[in-house]
Amino acid sequence: MPSNLQISLKKPAVLAVFSVAFLLSNFALAGKKDMPHGCHEKEKQFYGSLKKIKAKLDLTEEQKNKLQDMQATYGKEAMKKKHHEMEQVQKDLEELLKSDTSDEKVREKFAALQKIQEEFAKTRFERILHIRSILTPEQRTKFKNMIGKE
Repeated sequence: MPSNLQISLKKPAVLAVFSVAFLLSNFALAGKKDMPHGCHEKEKQFYGSLKKIKAKLDLTEEQKNKLQDMQATYGKEAMKKKHHEMEQVQKDLEELLKSDTSDEKVREKFAALQKIQEEFAKTRFERILHIRSILTPEQRTKFKNMIGKE
């Protein structure tokens, strides 16, 4: 039969294992719902929507050019790069949580992940605002109805 000392020493170790498992499962679930994998599907839908926007909103040549310019700033490649960066930082954080790294270093990596997620969301938001800014009021109404169906 184990002594009270052996049992009391095992409790913190078991608690630590469960804490790390809980945190990692939260990151995995967040990845599937929100970041980064859930965003990947939303990005695919958004770029499909851009094609629909071009086709269904009767854009002028100037509007099409502005949309094309937007692609350079907020386009698929820029979003893929940010997405990849986010995945890498998330993996790094998971590794730090599994290791004996200090809490301070883990918090720093978590803050870096939060910053990248914020930048990613802000870029998506700015892209929507940019699209809205080039549309006429009639086109905005159509656009609003289009994104409501996505």
